[in-house]
Order: sequence, then structure tokens, then C-alpha cells
Amino acid sequence: MQNFKLVEVLETLNKKRTVYLSLIQKVFNVDESMASNVFDSEIENFKERLKTYYDNEKNKPTLTVLQGTNIFLEVIHLGLSFSKSADLVYLSRLKGTGTAIGYQPTVRGEIFMATNSGSISHISEPVIVKNSEDFRLRTNEQGKLIAHHEIDFSNQSFDYSKDFKIGYCYITYPSGDREISFTDKVKMDKSYSLSPSKAMYNDITFLQSKVIRRALHQTRKATLHNQMEVVESIFEETDMVSLPKQSTTTVTPTKPTSKPTSKPDQQLKPTSNKIEPNFDFEDVKEVEMAEEVEMVQEQKPSIEEGLFDF
Repeated sequence: MQNFKLVEVLETLNKKRTVYLSLIQKVFNVDESMASNVFDSEIENFKERLKTYYDNEKNKPTLTVLQGTNIFLEVIHLGLSFSKSADLVYLSRLKGTGTAIGYQPTVRGEIFMATNSGSISHISEPVIVKNSEDFRLRTNEQGKLIAHHEIDFSNQSFDYSKDFKIGYCYITYPSGDREISFTDKVKMDKSYSLSPSKAMYNDITFLQSKVIRRALHQTRKATLHNQMEVVESIFEETDMVSLPKQSTTTVTPTKPTSKPTSKPDQQLKPTSNKIEPNFDFEDVKEVEMAEEVEMVQEQKPSIEEGLFDF
């Protein structure tokens, strides 16, 4: 493990234990005793996941002390966890890192951050509609789009190029508003045409994860608290661990939403320099990370007659 400095990374993190305990108290809004438990748990999860990944890879990845400490800092700063069962972050080689280890929030991690920030309160399980099924978007009495979908249970086989019609899910906001988010064949084909792993589009679970990502990308986000101010108040200049750069980008809600129910210190803003993966994983969910698809702002159809057939 000459080029994989896991032992040195763990030593460095433990030397800064008091600094990380202060950060955890601010981010997770817990007392010092609980922060200590969180730190110990995350250190162990971090170590086990990196060690397991290194042992299982034929082409051994690399990890410097700076890379390792940055990954740990950013994940804690986002309020996420390295727990494998929680499934909040990928930890592997990613696009732009070469042989080095990187991290990326999973779909569940993005949902967690959106919920924790107060942007949404719930997102439903996405549904994939086949060409053989009847699907329409109608408007209800309140003028909101709702799905009318007759599911065909007789044919469980699925081929993307022949069967995919549309994917949709419902997003519920803290105000109680509920709206549908959908990705039709035209939009999904844009991703499909750029994908080096087109066979994965034949998997329903893979398509569901893409529908969720698009839905989260288009949510009426509340402006998130810039927690870098919290981090900078904790770390002295001599103790800085190459903190992620601040992002000055804000997202303006399309409609007024209720105030987030979480406390200010819990409103977390993902870093603007996210790393995208560029290789295939064996797990279906992780193969989804093999693609770099440009997310575009999609406009909902204009409501003229209140009926859309697909």
C-alpha cells in the first residue's frame, strides 16, 4: 500500500480530533459526547470502506493524505455518513481523479440533503411506464398535473429502446404542496445517446435512479445556509485542511415555500466542485454513476386542454 496512505490519513484525522468534534457538533447539532461517538463511528466506516475497496480492486487505487482528509471533511460537512448500509456516498475512483479515490453522494444521499435542507419533505418511489401501458397527464381541480396510469403486470420483460415511454415521481414540499416530475423518452434518449453503458438502460432500477436525479435537479430549492461560515469559524488558519471552495450560486424558488423546519446549522450546501465517476460498477445503482449527463432545466408542458397523452 505504498501509494495508498490510509494509515497516515487516519493518523492525521485523529490528531485533529478536537477540531472535527467541533465541526460535528455544529453540523449535526449534537453535544460533545454524541459528537465523539459520531467521529469514532465515521472513522471506522471510512477505514473499512477504503480498505475493502483497495483489497477488491485488481488495479490498485491511490490515496494521498490530503485527498483522504479532504474526503472525510467534505462528507462530514455535508452531514452525510460513510456507513455502507446508509448508502449516502460512493467511495471509489471517479472521473477526474485518475487512479485516486474520490467520493460522490448517492441518489439517497441527495434526497437526504434535500430533505435535511428543507427543500423537500418527501419524494415518492419513481414509476417507469412502458409503451404497452396507458398513461396520461391530467390537471386536477387545483390546476396541478396528476398521472393516470394503468399498469400492465402481464409482461415483466423490459427493453429500453422498445418499451420505455416515461418515468415519473411525486415531490412533496414542506408547505404540503405536491407536484409531479417526469422524464419522457425524448429527454431520456439524450442521456442514452451519451452513455457508454447502454445495456444498463434495460434495468428498471437504473432508470428509476435517473428519474429521481432529474426530479431533484428541478425541485424548487430553498436557499441553503452557507455552512462554510461555520467551518471557517472552527478551523484556525494553521489548522485548515484544504476546505472546499464556497459557491456563491443561489437558487431562486419559483413559488414561495414554507421555511425549512431544520435548524440553520443543519441546512447544508453541497460543494460546487462535485466529482463525477467514469467507470462501471457491478452493482446496478453504482453503474448509474458511470455516466456524465448534462442536466438541463426542463420546462413542464403548457396546460391548454388539461390532457396530455403519451
